Amino acid sequence: MLLFRKLRTNKKFQTFLIFLCLSTISWLLIKLSKKYTTPAYFDIKYINLPKEKELSSYSNKQLHVLIQGTGFNLLKYKFTTPTLKVDLNDIQVLGKNKYFYLPKSHFVKIEDQLDKNTNLQKIYTDSIFIQLNKNISRKIPVIADVNFQFETGINIKGKYELIPDSVTVMGSSNALQNLNEIHTEKVEIQHISSNIEKLLPLKIPENIKNVNFSEKEVVLKAEVLKYTEATVEVDFEVINLPKEDKIITFPNKVEIKCQVPIEKFKDLDKNLFKVECDYEYSKSQNLNYLLPKVIIKPKYINSVRIIPNKIEFLINK
Repeated sequence: MLLFRKLRTNKKFQTFLIFLCLSTISWLLIKLSKKYTTPAYFDIKYINLPKEKELSSYSNKQLHVLIQGTGFNLLKYKFTTPTLKVDLNDIQVLGKNKYFYLPKSHFVKIEDQLDKNTNLQKIYTDSIFIQLNKNISRKIPVIADVNFQFETGINIKGKYELIPDSVTVMGSSNALQNLNEIHTEKVEIQHISSNIEKLLPLKIPENIKNVNFSEKEVVLKAEVLKYTEATVEVDFEVINLPKEDKIITFPNKVEIKCQVPIEKFKDLDKNLFKVECDYEYSKSQNLNYLLPKVIIKPKYINSVRIIPNKIEFLINK
């Protein structure tokens, strides 16, 4: 340790170290400036893929070549794998969905893609084999993932509309086999007081690869109206009751509470509704009460509730 400290402070030793470093750098620069020939591998990137075709994973991934250049230029090939483009317009048919590409026949095209200071000496790969599977297409429905928050007394008239309500997807049969619907991104629309028209992007599943969608977004449209609460007293009918039986119900009428557009309020009438209780259903479920169900109602009403929702009864034989 003491000797090292003395050497470190010795001027002659310091001069020697500087000389040694400069000599090493000079030697490296001379070496790297010389030309060398070395084998290399290039990753293949296929271009001009037809829309109706899908590149199979069985296709060749690399090209083996011999290149020449200075040490400076060749050094980068030791740390990265460059990419070479193979034009699918230059392939030849081998069989059903199978093709081949002759790299040596496209020597100039390949060399033109190299660094200007790097020369292509030889192509070792005789043939590149390519498999292109035929894509299929079909329509799938779009499901809107939307949460509406309306101002008081406001609601949608009927149902909202998606334009388009379905999209065409194109890809391999494997990629499409589990793709039966597509959802939109989750969107929350707040403080709604007027008609809605909003662009919804589709939520493309991350695990879906090499699938083309005819649309990447849809338009949601909805007409909204001002609503008020209404109550209508309605008679109900008991169905599937044996002919020999007579039934007494408690009560013999029900109330229907619903949301109705203000301009339709005055037109609301009990005759627009039909309510039924299925005796056979209650009997099969061992229920000692009937369940009233709205069978017919105006299309423009929302939030329908029946009061009471259970009907007591007695059977007279």
